[in-house]
Amino acid sequence: MLPNLFDFQDFLEEYDKQLQEVYSKFENVGTMYKPSKKALNRLISAAKKLETSHRNFNGEENRLGQKPKDHLFLEDEMNAMNRDCTEFKVEFKKSDDVYVNKIRIWSTHFINALAFYFSDGSVEMFGTPGLSEAFDFEWHKDEKIKRFVFRFASVVYGLEIITTEGRSTGWHGGQGGRAFYTEYEWGIGGFEGLFGSFSKYICSLEVL
Repeated sequence: MLPNLFDFQDFLEEYDKQLQEVYSKFENVGTMYKPSKKALNRLISAAKKLETSHRNFNGEENRLGQKPKDHLFLEDEMNAMNRDCTEFKVEFKKSDDVYVNKIRIWSTHFINALAFYFSDGSVEMFGTPGLSEAFDFEWHKDEKIKRFVFRFASVVYGLEIITTEGRSTGWHGGQGGRAFYTEYEWGIGGFEGLFGSFSKYICSLEVL
């Protein structure tokens, strides 16, 4: 709830407490105090209005944490699709003769799929390209990741890879989620691969 709603809730609880104390005093004083019929009617009317306001408040409070019915939320759809994500790990250089020489990125407003092409002709692919746009980035034999930038929430929404040679894939994907980055800061060298998880889309992604 918003802070002012918390304050209103406290006010209602305190008002109800004081109202009960008034009722109790009416019962205890008996003939010592007999309010007029007009005063009682006003008090009863005020109490009814307060109860109505309280019910309306509770109704609004309950709706604060709810989403409108029959409305499709992208995050809900993604969470459902990615509930059973499968982990993967790709080392860019498996041996002196087997190394990544191309990365293919399929993206729309998020990262649909990734494929890693190796010098021996093998391919490791994760996610589902669908009708998304493909982008190829040639990878050099001893090149590594210097900086990895991405946007992430329930899926990886977008990414950019900057290499140790100063080359960049450019930004691919959308602007959803939150922005993160990982940068190699230990002198010469860089990250030697990627790991993450996937289902229909790329669920998560980070550097090795």
